[in-house]
Amino acid sequence: MSIIGQGKDRGGGTEKVLINWLPQYLPPNLGKEEGKKKVNLLEVGALKPDNYDSYSSWISNTPIDLRSRHPKIIEQDFLLLDPVENREKWDVISLSLVINFVPSPHDRGKMLRLARSFLKSPTGLMFLALPSACIQNSRYLDRTRLGTLLHATGFRIVVERCKAGGKIVYLLCQADAPYPLDRSELPSELTTKRTLREGNRNNFAILL
Repeated sequence: MSIIGQGKDRGGGTEKVLINWLPQYLPPNLGKEEGKKKVNLLEVGALKPDNYDSYSSWISNTPIDLRSRHPKIIEQDFLLLDPVENREKWDVISLSLVINFVPSPHDRGKMLRLARSFLKSPTGLMFLALPSACIQNSRYLDRTRLGTLLHATGFRIVVERCKAGGKIVYLLCQADAPYPLDRSELPSELTTKRTLREGNRNNFAILL
């Protein structure tokens, strides 16, 4: 279904949103212009090996997925990446329609924490895309709670997009907030499920 969703008849891949945002939020030493370094991008959950090939003149992309569908996609669990080897290694990490497929709410939170530690600070950027239902119709997560979770993991939201009636929420987050809080400092509403909405809702949650 994810592959079908990337078809041109369905609007194509979400990388178009990231590419549109990136130039204005990159540090001065990275980008398209002559003399600047390439952007070091980690694409998590890559379904196609060539999503960023059109931008290879200024983006060096490393695509990974749990089950690679192409030799150019590295078969790798993001949650099992070496934390020392990857610490502050990446300029940009794309988590596009990835966290919603992680079964455990705590692993979803771990994914955010790892992304923060893998990004260069304070300029690193995380592209986060989620089905809008995960935020707009969840029993345990709304836009305010998501912002609190991101801040607690060391991110600041710099731009976001969700069209009225749209199916996907897009956020670009910068790793320039204070470094992630220790578990002992986290408020309980970020570590245990708290009902935010009653009624016929889904159970999507992110916990730290």
